[in-house]
This record gives sequence, C-alpha cells and structure tokens, in this order.
Amino acid sequence: MCFTEKLIHWYKLNYRDLPWRKNSNPYLIWVSEIILQQTQVLQGTPFYEKFVNRFPTIEKLAEASQQDVLAVWQGLGYYQRAINLHKAAQIISNTHSGIFPSIYEQLIELPGIGDYTASAILSICFQKPFGVVDGNVYRFFARYFGIDIPLGSSLAFKTFKDLSNRYLDSGSPGLYNQAIMEYGALVCTYQNPKCLSCIFQEKCYAFNQNEIHQLPVKKSKKTIRNRYLNYLVIKTPQGQYVLEKRKTNDIWPSLYQFPLIESNSELKEVHQLVSEMGSLESSITQGTIIEKWNQNPIVQLLSHQRLFITFWILKNLNKTFEKTYWIKQLSAKPFPMVLSNFVKKFF
Repeated sequence: MCFTEKLIHWYKLNYRDLPWRKNSNPYLIWVSEIILQQTQVLQGTPFYEKFVNRFPTIEKLAEASQQDVLAVWQGLGYYQRAINLHKAAQIISNTHSGIFPSIYEQLIELPGIGDYTASAILSICFQKPFGVVDGNVYRFFARYFGIDIPLGSSLAFKTFKDLSNRYLDSGSPGLYNQAIMEYGALVCTYQNPKCLSCIFQEKCYAFNQNEIHQLPVKKSKKTIRNRYLNYLVIKTPQGQYVLEKRKTNDIWPSLYQFPLIESNSELKEVHQLVSEMGSLESSITQGTIIEKWNQNPIVQLLSHQRLFITFWILKNLNKTFEKTYWIKQLSAKPFPMVLSNFVKKFF
C-alpha cells in the first residue's frame, strides 16, 4: 500500500465526526476553514454551529450588517476574519450571483482567502487537484522527510506545496487533504506526537533520527509588545454612556469600546490619567468624579502583544458627547471579549 493509500485508509477509520464534514457545501466549508484558521476545533465547533445557524447561506450573510456579524463572532477573536467573511459574501452575492466561485484565481481575490483556504475549498467541494499546506501538513512533512527549512519563508511554502501536490490523490483530492490534516492534528501533533502508534514510523526521518522536537524549524519568535489601555467609562448626566468604534488597522477592528487612552506605562493614580486626557482634561470640573474600577490591570495576551487593561469610571464631565447609549443598548453592541465581560459585571 503506497503512502497516499495508507493515509486515506487510516482517515476512513479514524476521522472525527465534525459538523462541516457532513456535506460539501462550499459556503459551509469556507466558514469552517476561516473559523479554524486561528481557533482549535474544540473551541471552534460551537461557534461554527452558532454562525451557520444565524447565517445559513451566503445570501443571509451578505444581507446582514457588519455589526450583526461581529456580534455573532464575539469571543472567537481575530475579528478581521469575520469582517473579511462578510465582505467576501457580499462580493459573491453581487458579482457572482450568489454562486460560490470554483476557480482558484477568483477565490484568492476574495478578502481573507489565500492559497490554503482556496485549495481546501476547491478540493473538498469541487474535487479539484489542489494540495493544501497548513500547520498540520508543514509539521508532518517536515518530520517525515526531514525538512529543516524555516517555516514562513517563500522557499518553505514552495517546498511543502510541491510535496502536497505530489502525493495528492487526484481521484479524491478532498479526501486526501482532509486525511493529511487530520493525521497532523491527531497523530503527528505539535507536542507529544503519537510516534509509537504512527503508521509511517518506519520511514519517518524525525523518528529514526530522534529529531521529533527539532522539526519543523520555526522562525525566531517576534518580540511581545506591551500595551497599556485605559478605558474611560463616561456616564452622562442623563445616565447614558459614551462609546466609539475601533479602527480597522489594529486589534479588534470595527468593534465597539469605551473612549480609550493608550499610555506608555501603567497609570496608577487619577492625576496620571488626567495628564494623559488631552482635550478631555478641560471637561473636568470641581464636581467631576474619577475612580479606578480595577486596581490591578487586567492582563490579556495576544499573539504578539500583552495588554494591560484598566477601566476608569468618570461622572459629571462638563462636555456634550456626539454618540451616547443607554445601558440596555450596550448589550447589542459587539465588544472585544474583555470589554464584554466588563459590561456584564459593571452594569
């Protein structure tokens, strides 16, 4: 039995029964692939079901507002994925008459779709011979063939893409792609791979050379950046609260937040906050109340950023704000999870 036949045989006996594997609808496969780009299967599955229940078709997703899409996505993180899904659905609906493209060049023009996602959709849904290269494929091939090219380089992508296409089962490309990704997810795992039960153990370079934990070779890690976020929870005399929408070129794009002051270090005292308030400082009067809600910052670690988050409660500012919201309106707004948790506790 050759490599490819052996892999597919293993998959048929061991694959996980996941909801997006029950059909070959390109819309549903697309949604699952986007969710799983930065999310583990266990965490992503309930979000997938929630998302497709709310937006069961491309048309429903295209018709929705961005705010509705982000609200359903809340808690998954990497919100640009949801924004791109929404934009791409609108393009498919308007440009392709709601029919999911089955041509590689058309797919990769859509927001948020690169080679991996396009290859997965084309092979699984349209049985086209495009091999996939994701983290699981990189890891398995690097160990099996003993490839020490650092990941993230153009040479690494070309090398692994060529291998993926070379071993692809042209008769069942979707089945093969799902099999090799599943093997990496269940057997050739990042930590504690199941080498002793691996069906490819005999010819695996890393196993036989005792280099399991040296492969694949990764680029040096990026430096983690510390950021200090001070949210101003401003209550107006009418009992409303001030919100603003985040910019699209930063973390949590297009989500809502309380007015933000980002400082170079932790602000421990009220006078330190006031000195950072800029034009808002002139709104402070003798009757203004400023209180720190959490004495120690809430620490949130993102991929390359460490956030130190403090909420400050402000009352009786001498200023009129353009956009204010009642408490009952806040729950309908899509917030980053850390702000959503604050809203639930504070109000």
